[in-house]
Amino acid sequence: MPIRSRVARARPRPASDAGIEPPESTSLFAYGTLADDRKVAALLERPVAGSGAELVDFERAEAPGFPYPLVVEAAGRRVAGRLYRHLSEDDFARLDAYEGVGEELYYRALGCVVRPGEDTAAILGILKDAGVRATFFLCGSSVERYPELARRIAEAGHEIGNHTYSHPRLLGRTPGKIFWEIDRAQKVIERHTGRSARLFRPPYGLRWFGLFRILRQQRMQAVMWSVNGRDWKIPAERITARVLSHTHPGAIILLHDAPPPGEAGNRRATVEALPAILRLLGRSYRFVTVSEMQSQL
Repeated sequence: MPIRSRVARARPRPASDAGIEPPESTSLFAYGTLADDRKVAALLERPVAGSGAELVDFERAEAPGFPYPLVVEAAGRRVAGRLYRHLSEDDFARLDAYEGVGEELYYRALGCVVRPGEDTAAILGILKDAGVRATFFLCGSSVERYPELARRIAEAGHEIGNHTYSHPRLLGRTPGKIFWEIDRAQKVIERHTGRSARLFRPPYGLRWFGLFRILRQQRMQAVMWSVNGRDWKIPAERITARVLSHTHPGAIILLHDAPPPGEAGNRRATVEALPAILRLLGRSYRFVTVSEMQSQL
């Protein structure tokens, strides 16, 4: 795989199908210790204001004999940083002269710089256009990182469930650890959305000794799925076909708006598949939240 130096330029790529506007060829992406407006302003010798962004399909790496950190192409990996737009030639001249060993700086124009949570925002828009309310099972750590998205989910009228704080596999975990994961997520969700989750979905669908006693203490109910879209590993057309072929009356369809906390990737395939799923199933079914369905049983 090609290795790109600490400071590199490239021609802009076209925007993706998800509608992400690619940064201009005059954009700067700073990460690591340089993802700081004050430090970038000192380098450019003028005030700047960046925005949070991620470089997709790249990761940090080291090269023998090369003194600077590198950014290397790697499918599915992300580097968090800050994006600065509309830099001048004088700005780039200052950056080209930068010699700070150990600092990380990377700039190029490409369509894979994305804003965190863009797939969630796209899915919320699709659901709104279709007049559908869904049940979102939220991880506490993700709510802490993107509280504005959690509030948007709640304000749009969707149901919110608890999906633990850090998305661990519960197999082999002590009751104390399981309680901490659920309780911390519950408090974070309540603090940022004003909602108290009454439904719980265990990560990976894995349940362990002590879980149901803890859920009773928290006055919560475990929820599983009956149709798995497997949208983390197959393309949009296969997601659509799988959901359509497996759906039945009373089905709970599992789809994802984002990867688990700490994991790289995206849910573009889900964004692409969801409109067709809603349109085609909507001819024969009515979409409701999990609690709405349970109240009708």
